[in-house]
Amino acid sequence: RIPLPLGVASNQIAMGLRWRDQWVFAAGVERPLGRLILRVGYSYGRTPITPEGASPFLGATTEHHLSGGCSVNFASGTLNAAIEHAFPRRVTGAPSSDWHLSRALIFEEQGVRPAYFSFSRSTKVWTLSLGWQTRL
Repeated sequence: RIPLPLGVASNQIAMGLRWRDQWVFAAGVERPLGRLILRVGYSYGRTPITPEGASPFLGATTEHHLSGGCSVNFASGTLNAAIEHAFPRRVTGAPSSDWHLSRALIFEEQGVRPAYFSFSRSTKVWTLSLGWQTRL
């Protein structure tokens, strides 16, 4: 349950996300070398999270991704391996966001004072994938 600034506790977050649509552009190449197959790829998608919709509860979504991988074919199946790096991306909450405005004032016995609340979130990811593929 989340205590709201001007009301009773709630199990819902009172906040507009204000996310935007996202287009993702990706390109990759694959090069077979006998039993070995090499792959490399890149993708970009502008984060759907706007500064007005940023929240301390949600991480930033990454935008630039670079990946590389390989496969080795065996008689019984294929071993696949890949590594991906999602480059760091930081989103800073806007002073006009619902999250900021709902926490802009602190009510105390001595009176009301500004909270000076601000936040930013950053995300970066390294991913390693291994898999075995076989025919059924």
